[in-house]
Amino acid sequence: MYTLEDVFEQAENDNYSTSLPLQNGKSYIRPSVIIKKFPTHIDILNVGKGGAYYKAITESELEYFLQHGWVKGSVNVSLNNCTHKLRLVELGIKKEVNTRKNDKYIKGLKNKRDNILKKYAVLKIKLNKIT
Repeated sequence: MYTLEDVFEQAENDNYSTSLPLQNGKSYIRPSVIIKKFPTHIDILNVGKGGAYYKAITESELEYFLQHGWVKGSVNVSLNNCTHKLRLVELGIKKEVNTRKNDKYIKGLKNKRDNILKKYAVLKIKLNKIT
């Protein structure tokens, strides 16, 4: 079991994490996740959800970080983002098939779904290699 301080130290020592400048703290980014350390607290944000604004990670994702560390936690958040995006694409396909039936739009959504599934498979393999 790790603390947020331990997770931040792992992010500092990770070769794949990139440092981002902050005025009154430090931050490191990895695909789908950013961790920020301020004098009073540490935030872990999900970069893949929320559009233009970063959202805080969920409680279950935070528990995963605290149990497995920075690298496995960031890959887990990426997997969760893929499943979230996949659900959105599936809903879009269902809506399009039941309303306008625009073949070009449906084909685009199916391509998007295929790309998300490929990314999910790569991330799943990466998570298995880490373990």
